[in-house]
Amino acid sequence: MTTTATNITERFPGVTADHLADPVLFGKYFLDQIKALPGRKIGFIGQPQSGTTLAIHNFCGCNNYQKIGNMITIYDPRGIPDTFNVTLPYFADLDAAITSACPEWISLIKQAPSNPMTCPDLDHCDCPDPSQDLVIKMVSKISTDVAESRKMLSWKAALALFCLRDLLVVNGNTDPNRFIIFDLPYLPIEYNQYFEKLVLLQRRPNWFTDPLFLAHIETEGVDIDAEKQLVAVRDQEIADCQSSGKWVFDHTIMNDGDLPSLIQKLDNLIGLITA
Repeated sequence: MTTTATNITERFPGVTADHLADPVLFGKYFLDQIKALPGRKIGFIGQPQSGTTLAIHNFCGCNNYQKIGNMITIYDPRGIPDTFNVTLPYFADLDAAITSACPEWISLIKQAPSNPMTCPDLDHCDCPDPSQDLVIKMVSKISTDVAESRKMLSWKAALALFCLRDLLVVNGNTDPNRFIIFDLPYLPIEYNQYFEKLVLLQRRPNWFTDPLFLAHIETEGVDIDAEKQLVAVRDQEIADCQSSGKWVFDHTIMNDGDLPSLIQKLDNLIGLITA
């Protein structure tokens, strides 16, 4: 199927050249639209490799998590390649701006396989993964080329906010009292201005000796030191974004146990938020 590209400045006339030059401004544009839509909005941010995906899957209804009828979850499950490769072909001006800002990264990203995101249900997704060699190159680049990688990750975050806005619009919520949990990316934006509450999920302090981390390394086939450096880069990224964005968290969860322990903490959190 051939994708017909337009310009995002035509699809969204409020988006200007300034937005295309700055992922933070781009993200704020779509956050303003999210804020204007109905719902009591909760921002959820996870530290790198803290178990955010598990937490969000529970919020969104996976694993039979249907305890709060007036709560929905808005999140973008795509990884780095899919975020860019699924979005950029539709917007020529956005594609040109991001390619100009991150040329080496976009060259790598475009080598990833096309992902149709054909998912008959949440447990059966036909989503081809990038080759192991490409994954290793990406991990290495984030670990060693911090400057361009930070630009790429900022644009990835900005595109995630664009997607979250679209998902909220498609959801069609009209209830101002409905709780909506957003899985937020790292951007130096004052999220407290947009969300009623902010929640932080923290990684367990002994993560790098945890069997789950070691199994992850074996499955991905990446170098353990490169993976640790990747986490360090992302840790610094979230620290910088938290400082610049003046994030103040209303609730913090430490994922330091097994899955039932995490789910219990999430249950307790939802009880606090929706009380």
